[in-house]
Amino acid sequence: MEPKSLKLNPDFIGTFWYEKLGTAPRRAFGEAGQYQCHVVFNEQHGIFHVITPATSQVFEEDSQLRLVNPIFYPDYAVNGRNVAPALNVFAEKLEVVK
Repeated sequence: MEPKSLKLNPDFIGTFWYEKLGTAPRRAFGEAGQYQCHVVFNEQHGIFHVITPATSQVFEEDSQLRLVNPIFYPDYAVNGRNVAPALNVFAEKLEVVK
């Protein structure tokens, strides 16, 4: 199964609050590139990581955000074995909820 075919319904995750930037992977889905790891949280899923392509956009702490085109991202390299891989998501970008 192609990893990029594991698309998530954005409503499943819902909106969440931004906490901080984490340590980003150098590769995503086997492709080298520049990525950012965002540590976010919501009341339904707790703390989880969102990997996005690197951008210059800055999010303030406790900004309310939502995902654009999320994909399940089972990667133990993001935070070792401390966080279940189901709590990692790859997204095209993050949008601020107004």
